[in-house]
Amino acid sequence: KEYNIDKKHIPQVEHTEDFLEEIRERKYEYIFTKDLKIGTKGQDVSELQRILEDMGYYTYGEITEYFGNQTKKAVILFQEAYNMNANGMVHEIMRDILNTL
Repeated sequence: KEYNIDKKHIPQVEHTEDFLEEIRERKYEYIFTKDLKIGTKGQDVSELQRILEDMGYYTYGEITEYFGNQTKKAVILFQEAYNMNANGMVHEIMRDILNTL
């Protein structure tokens, strides 16, 4: 599956094709298999936060392993950038996208 990044939703970064290509080429070893939402804790959340931080969406400054309001905001920005239903929860479609990064 291929998903397009909507450049207008990538915060605090220069919106260049080089940056977008870097995001597409960046590979993360973690595989997401679970739905994530407010209140979820653990490695799934910390890996999600790392990826979203690298992309400029998660700006809390600390990886917490807790899916709270800051993580939800970052997930919504990510979902908007990928033209998804921006509900702030990580479900199958978002996991598929994350697993291709």
